[in-house]
Amino acid sequence: MKKKTIKTVENWIRKGKGKGEGSNYIPFIRVRDFGSRGRSSKPMGLITGRTHQLFSDNEYNHLIWYEYNRFDDIREQYPLLPHIETQDIARLLSVKHPVYPGTNIPIVMTSDIVLTKVKRESKSIQVVSIKYYDEIDPDNSKNARTLEKLKIEEIYWNLRKIKWTLSTERDLPLTKIKNLDAFRHTLLASELNWLIPYLPIFSKAFMKLWNDSRSLNNLLNNIAAVIDLDLDYVFNLFGRSIWLNLIPVDLDYKIKHESPVKLSGQVWTS
Repeated sequence: MKKKTIKTVENWIRKGKGKGEGSNYIPFIRVRDFGSRGRSSKPMGLITGRTHQLFSDNEYNHLIWYEYNRFDDIREQYPLLPHIETQDIARLLSVKHPVYPGTNIPIVMTSDIVLTKVKRESKSIQVVSIKYYDEIDPDNSKNARTLEKLKIEEIYWNLRKIKWTLSTERDLPLTKIKNLDAFRHTLLASELNWLIPYLPIFSKAFMKLWNDSRSLNNLLNNIAAVIDLDLDYVFNLFGRSIWLNLIPVDLDYKIKHESPVKLSGQVWTS
């Protein structure tokens, strides 16, 4: 990895990194620019229609949760510009501003996720810094530096009167997210969008044929026969219906093909 220079940073800003919205947004940093904890990934966004630059499984899980909750825009690796402001904040806090490795050049700090919600004609923005809990556990003295940098970020957004929150894996419904992740690809399969008119037909058949002793495989096979569609297509409809909340599947229980699907509000006796 090449050392960063002032010219490098100036080029990034001049090229429009950290600007734009939706599909036109350009993350300030990419997974290839720095190392990451866990598995970095570049998933296609369901909301944005662009490739996201995520530095950990934790960030990926947060992306899934925000997509499911239908935020209107999700921007990751968002720069705190002008970066002289974060340097000023660091001085006020009497803490060292982070620098690029092997240099004395102040880093352009970034926020992990910036969420946008549009209601009627108003737009609200919320910023989320994503960490693993063991990175911010106040009982661990090794985390002091991380907490200092988070304080700089928090003050930066507070000065703009924008809500900033710190989120860890403990703040996520991980079972729900694992279920959603298992079916996320069904929405990405744009070549199967011709199935969209079948969604209400599928959801009606699902509720009619479901019972608490029928396995998911058996249920989907029966639905395939009733609506006269290939099983692979019915599987796609099942995944889309979950993401679009067209069927009341309880996502707090792991979905298994060989087991019955639990519905929300259902008394589970097995």
